[in-house]
Amino acid sequence: MPARHDHTPWSDDELAMLRRLAAEGLGSAQSARRLNDEFHGGASERTTTTVNLARTRHGIFVDRRSAATARAEAPVTDAFAWLEGLKPVAVPAPSLPRATVTPTKGLTIIGGDFHFGCHDERALSVFVEACRLAKPSQVILNGDLPDLLAVSKYPADMRKRHNWTLGDEATAMHGFLRELEAAVPRTTTIVETEANHSGNGTASRWWRYLSDRAGALVTLPGAEAKLSYQAWWHPEWSRLQLVETVLLANDLLVLHGDIVRKHAAYSARATMEKWSSSVMHSHTHRQGSGAQRVPGIPGRPDGVQRFYEIGCLCNLEPSYASAPNWTQGFAIVREDGEDYGVELVTIDKGRAVVNTLGATVKAA
Repeated sequence: MPARHDHTPWSDDELAMLRRLAAEGLGSAQSARRLNDEFHGGASERTTTTVNLARTRHGIFVDRRSAATARAEAPVTDAFAWLEGLKPVAVPAPSLPRATVTPTKGLTIIGGDFHFGCHDERALSVFVEACRLAKPSQVILNGDLPDLLAVSKYPADMRKRHNWTLGDEATAMHGFLRELEAAVPRTTTIVETEANHSGNGTASRWWRYLSDRAGALVTLPGAEAKLSYQAWWHPEWSRLQLVETVLLANDLLVLHGDIVRKHAAYSARATMEKWSSSVMHSHTHRQGSGAQRVPGIPGRPDGVQRFYEIGCLCNLEPSYASAPNWTQGFAIVREDGEDYGVELVTIDKGRAVVNTLGATVKAA
């Protein structure tokens, strides 16, 4: 039965367009849609059936080669056309806030755990050379300068060179101080912090020995001053001063420390928690660092607490320990008046890459 629109007359323009569509290889359905859009306002005036009938009546044949080409190209075009909708919205890139640059103050270099008598000359050479190149405003010798091995509770092995006398330790320590003070500017402050081997604290090896062996003598008038750590270990010509701790940038507490945990940075974290402050300490002979955010509360803004273990400058194979997991190194701190940055310098086999200096320092 003929379709409803079979007898609707075809205009010359419609037949001309139908021939062009056939030459392009378009099928009946596509041709019907194109004709309706062009001549009938999108209404379904021409159908697939009426298009086929018109082609038959007027001898219009589809160009199959064009149709094959269209089919070959259509999947590529149609398959990826939807990707256009996934493109990000084209908007101008947001501008970043401009950064400001604040000139920094002088450097502070911190080294600890020298243990003269059990020191490492190559590590000391790297440390002194770094101080010479950096020209720091302050050098902090963070405790345990002499080892005081001669008065230690640990058993001595007279076959080992480590068993120096107190005089040997003092000679080595004073020789180091002479080289250090010659390497840095005369305006550089040099301080030593209290520690468990050195210093005047009750926990220091020096006063533990005196209290145990000469406790009655210490009670005599003037004896304490004459037997003080400085009187015996700080040469008169040195600018070295003994302090309890040092506070950098009103936040970083530098101290020798008295907590020892198993792994690097664990002790520093525990020390931070003990003092409720950012800390830098020695004592463990290990090197590591970390930081944690302190959330703000009413009346107190957000903050960050940082913790550092700076390594040691002593021999890594002492006679009183077997295969310790120590690391040689030191720290460099740069302040800007409000905040600070820290570099932990690792010394390996008498060699260290010091980023602050942009140089590699190697013991001769």
